[in-house]
Amino acid sequence: MANLRQGIQTLSATVKLTSSGEVVAAVSGQYIYITDLIISAGTAGTVKVVSKTGTPTTLVEELNLAANGNLVSNYVTPLKGLKGENIGVVIGTSNPVTVQISYYLAAH
Repeated sequence: MANLRQGIQTLSATVKLTSSGEVVAAVSGQYIYITDLIISAGTAGTVKVVSKTGTPTTLVEELNLAANGNLVSNYVTPLKGLKGENIGVVIGTSNPVTVQISYYLAAH
């Protein structure tokens, strides 16, 4: 899904995971800027958001979510992934987890 947000094409990705994994695929030469984040946990546990090609770089520190708990964050200043790297989540004991990320791509 894509829309224009202040002249920038914003994209959206939604995944349901039962273990740590990718939410937004890497794009060569591009940074991924996260504008909105929704995480919903099936059971109590921890989740963190990472820019994860190679050694993961934490973008959102580990969150403790209650069973059927959620997080909704809208960022005035978007979170910036590392250039050419994907965005993923590291799941602790929370299983399953649904993650929705709105984002845009930029070369700088």
